[in-house]
Amino acid sequence: MPRPFTLLLSSLILALTAQACPQTTSTVVAQQRKLYFSAVVLDSHGAPIRDLHTDDFVVEVAGKAQSAEVQSPPPAEQAKNPARGLIVVVIDAMHTAWSEEKDVRLNAGKYLAACAKADVPVSLYLFSRNGVLTPVHEYTTSSLQLASALQHADEVMHHQLSNASGSPEAGTEAKRLVDFYRGDGDFASRQAIREYPGAILGAFETVAHSVAAIPGRKSLIWVSSTFPFAVDEKQGKILSPTTQSTTATDLIYPNLLTPDQVRRLQTVWKSSIAAAQSSQLALYPVQTRTIATIPIVPEVINSMTSMAHMTGGAEVHLVGDFFGQFLNLADQSRAAYDVTLPTDAAQSCKSDWCPMKITVKRKGARVLAAQGFFRDVATAPEPPTAVAQAPPEPAPSGNPIPFTVDWEAPEGTGAKKKIAFVVTFGADAGIPAAGSAELNLEVIVHAFADGADKQGLSFSANTQLPQATLDEIRKQGFVLNNAIELEPGSYNVRFVVHDKASGRVGVLQLPLKVG
Repeated sequence: MPRPFTLLLSSLILALTAQACPQTTSTVVAQQRKLYFSAVVLDSHGAPIRDLHTDDFVVEVAGKAQSAEVQSPPPAEQAKNPARGLIVVVIDAMHTAWSEEKDVRLNAGKYLAACAKADVPVSLYLFSRNGVLTPVHEYTTSSLQLASALQHADEVMHHQLSNASGSPEAGTEAKRLVDFYRGDGDFASRQAIREYPGAILGAFETVAHSVAAIPGRKSLIWVSSTFPFAVDEKQGKILSPTTQSTTATDLIYPNLLTPDQVRRLQTVWKSSIAAAQSSQLALYPVQTRTIATIPIVPEVINSMTSMAHMTGGAEVHLVGDFFGQFLNLADQSRAAYDVTLPTDAAQSCKSDWCPMKITVKRKGARVLAAQGFFRDVATAPEPPTAVAQAPPEPAPSGNPIPFTVDWEAPEGTGAKKKIAFVVTFGADAGIPAAGSAELNLEVIVHAFADGADKQGLSFSANTQLPQATLDEIRKQGFVLNNAIELEPGSYNVRFVVHDKASGRVGVLQLPLKVG
């Protein structure tokens, strides 16, 4: 009977190494879940303040003072996760004219160089005309490789190729960077496409989920000529813009939204903002203005400001190269405090959106923190401490890996049950990539319950496949087997598959009940 190829892969060829992440403890329980937020406190010069304590913070929800627990940021020498403080930059080609976008792309390369020099984790994506997040650079690449790729790409752009040799990986990344600068290949974007705003919101949520396993606060810099929706920050609602575009070059808004579109978008809007808050991802909306004559539209600025306020970021609409505003962003994120509120903090809220205000008793200090939350979706975010020991997830790819997961019956009579699972990749999964015999997969698994990451697991498959095995996989696909140990209860289990050979990523989340 034909079935996915498994025998040789699991027993003879693949070196499957499983590393269980220690079970984390959490103060979150089903009866009294808590609300978690990150807060960056800056002095009058914009430098992060690290010496505050719980008594220095004042938190209000819907105008009512709250009793908050505050955890100080870890010292720099103890922040061992190399992805802590991650910055994700997205260039929105869907809503940006090429005349502005081409300059932004070159400036983004300079920003990557600054991040590489400071050894700051950074990812860069192009949000393409068809609504796909296409990776240019991913934070999992070392700063040394990024610097080498940037230098090589700069030489290509200036027709000054040297004889210096670099790694094949750096050469491949340099090719992506050159295509990105020129708007060629996967990064072609010669004209702006006007699109339903749900695409932007969906991309916000995609990025948020992809970085959720990285501990601490992260930043999303979203660069666009416009944001095609309006926002009522006091109510936490998305609205139709009131200004209709009139000319082909006017990118203020693609169109006005109907009441039905607004109703449907509210669900997507709410989900994306909640995902950003749960993942501790602060939004930094940027409006591109290459010259001073480009008008500032108050409604666009209001939308940008509202998104920043709701997630703890800041909006930027400077003329020219704006990336200088973000040189210290990683340091600020690494200095974020974790602020915890009990669930009953939302009881005084009069609507679905609960306004929140976090201040500190320090003269001249400024706080960057979410200024509200959705009452019914913010009661069980994943606490930041729950994923501190888990391996970081790779960033999403534009061509996701399709796969399925099947559970076996739980085994064992002790406090924990062993649940075996089978990860199946069909013949159409594209693994290994066409023309390659390299199988280099990493699978990351997290089991969440009551807002906490109860158990993590990572395992890998890394080998060069013989031709006969490769032929079987092309026809039938293949499977990987492993198991996770969990206490009885209900879980949401998240699987992330990363093809390190091609950079593609696939994500699947499934419910699991352990009796």
